[in-house]
Amino acid sequence: MPFYQHNVPESPVSLGFDPTTPRCSTPETSFTISHSYPTLQEKNSAKGNTAMNASLKVLALVLLLLKSSTLISANDTEPVLRFDTMSHAIDALTEMVLFNPSVTDFVFLVNDDFIGVSAFTLEYPNTAQKRALDMGKAPVGASWTQLRVARKGTWWGEWRPASCVHQNGHGDTPVTVTLTKAAPCKAKYAPGFNLKFGNKAASHYGYQTTGESSGMGIRTYTVPAHNYGQVWQKNFMVWQDQQHRRCRKSISEDAIWCGEWSEMIRGDLPVTNGVTIGWSTGWANMDFNYCGGGT
Repeated sequence: MPFYQHNVPESPVSLGFDPTTPRCSTPETSFTISHSYPTLQEKNSAKGNTAMNASLKVLALVLLLLKSSTLISANDTEPVLRFDTMSHAIDALTEMVLFNPSVTDFVFLVNDDFIGVSAFTLEYPNTAQKRALDMGKAPVGASWTQLRVARKGTWWGEWRPASCVHQNGHGDTPVTVTLTKAAPCKAKYAPGFNLKFGNKAASHYGYQTTGESSGMGIRTYTVPAHNYGQVWQKNFMVWQDQQHRRCRKSISEDAIWCGEWSEMIRGDLPVTNGVTIGWSTGWANMDFNYCGGGT
């Protein structure tokens, strides 16, 4: 059975993904950006502005956004920009990409909707992007891939070995063993799943996830007399169904055009430090063929 067909109800009940009760130690911070800043259309219509003045305005806007996030964020988590409409969000992203073209992936909120944008590309009329930037020429539009988490939930993985089997060879006396247990748990996802966006979305909903959880640790256990012992573990997981679509916006118009949403793309992400450890004894409860990654 493929990994993305694990036992999850078709219309899952929310299992702890309540933004009002996040499980992370430091909840993510968000703040609202209104549309009081000038749009590109307004700047293009202004008479007598030079390319240098336009660049300074872009720089001032970006610095203002960064300063605001620093002032409002009360913890070490990455702040999330909040906009009142998608159109205003795209206008702000356009300004940011003009200032730093190397950054093309973003996450933000439109009201309470968590949205991802990747491959954000500015469009210029009949000229190469670099030449247009050098000339201070404004773009006429932008295109991007929009991402969303359509469904989500949590689940516990199955028990699996995290050490080799250890036999008590000392007869009637119980013995203690100090073991290194390890059972790495990797994220599993179908083609087209955006892992970076998935981790950020999980963090927004209250869970820190990772591409791979090592599960390393050292503990001491007791092997009963004439018996066997083995460390087992299971991982706490977040599952997501993502969707994506291509969108475009013309700077001269407020409307945004988007294609159809893709099919659901499943991903399973291990929660950081979301591990339950068990010590199993008895010959019938051993897995003699697998040590996980421990000793």
